[in-house]
Amino acid sequence: MAGKNSLRRSRPLAKPKTAGGFRATIYIMLMLLVVSLVSFALGVYTSPSLKSGRLENQSRIFLTEDNISQPEAKTPYVSINFSSRSIRFLNRTAPPDKRYLMLELEIENNGYHIFDTNPLYWSLTINNTRYSASLAETLTLENRLESKNLHSGEKTNGSIIYLVPAGNITYQVVYRGAKDFNITWKHISEREQNS
Repeated sequence: MAGKNSLRRSRPLAKPKTAGGFRATIYIMLMLLVVSLVSFALGVYTSPSLKSGRLENQSRIFLTEDNISQPEAKTPYVSINFSSRSIRFLNRTAPPDKRYLMLELEIENNGYHIFDTNPLYWSLTINNTRYSASLAETLTLENRLESKNLHSGEKTNGSIIYLVPAGNITYQVVYRGAKDFNITWKHISEREQNS
């Protein structure tokens, strides 16, 4: 029998399986690292010190809604090429101090959902006086501007007749539709028309 001071013999401790446990620990750490990197790359990581996509006192940039660049949207516009010619006689003769002016329009809608080409929306301004379309004369034209909704990417052309003062005049084409549009105007001279 063993006394108080005797050593008690116990079973030796089992050796830890260091190879398998170590591998599992490394695997878990690698997975955490991969998840962290993916989260960082996708902008999931946030920090209380994150302001406007920058960490305070550091120069790393994180992807946030504020600093992800979006493709710049094109500004919609309507392209209008126009020319005019004087007509003295059109189904009837113009009064002595007047003449008919035929405005020829080429219209292209570039980005607006709808652009209305109604001839009533077009006018000429001459010496601060507004001239509306002469609808009776316009309706006699084969190539008259038709009233239609021009969708984005569509083009049309046509003419409108105005009764204006005789002689040399300078005019401005005005479009007054249901809403404001960004319009680019280009005057086509007779020389450009014939080339």
